[in-house]
Amino acid sequence: TLRTATNACEFIAKANQILGHPIEVISGEEEAATIYKGVAHTSGGLGRRLVVDIGGASTEMIIGEGFETKALTSLKMGCVTWLERHFKDRQLTTTNFNNAILAAKEMLDPILAQYTELGWNVCVGASGTVQALQEIMLAQGMDEVITLAKLKRLQKQAMLADHLEELDIEGLTL
Repeated sequence: TLRTATNACEFIAKANQILGHPIEVISGEEEAATIYKGVAHTSGGLGRRLVVDIGGASTEMIIGEGFETKALTSLKMGCVTWLERHFKDRQLTTTNFNNAILAAKEMLDPILAQYTELGWNVCVGASGTVQALQEIMLAQGMDEVITLAKLKRLQKQAMLADHLEELDIEGLTL
């Protein structure tokens, strides 16, 4: 992403010339607040919600109620960065999965107490990653509610392939 790209300034300068409009790179926290506003205006439900957006380079986690955020965080863990960091050998092994899960838990640890104390009534996913998971589950006859049991089931399916290039999961479009 542009927030972490080594050539961000160069890219932005060229893009500004081509587009004829200024490009502003916002912080992860600003992105989280914007994501929450979008979800708050487009989804129903009463009470407090946890919104999760898993992007390529970062994951935004926001707790809010109505149109007001109570907590927002942008974590430097996305589906692409985790793939590059924990599956760089392209192998879908128990060790790689366990390392990825442990690293994610470590990233979440600093916000765990605050988020647990605030609590939430519903969790809403707001990303292509979440949408892809739901499409896989629907293609396999499950409902679209993501649960730990379903994620573990999909992990087992993924591990039937030795390498990423051999991945063949019903509903997954690459």
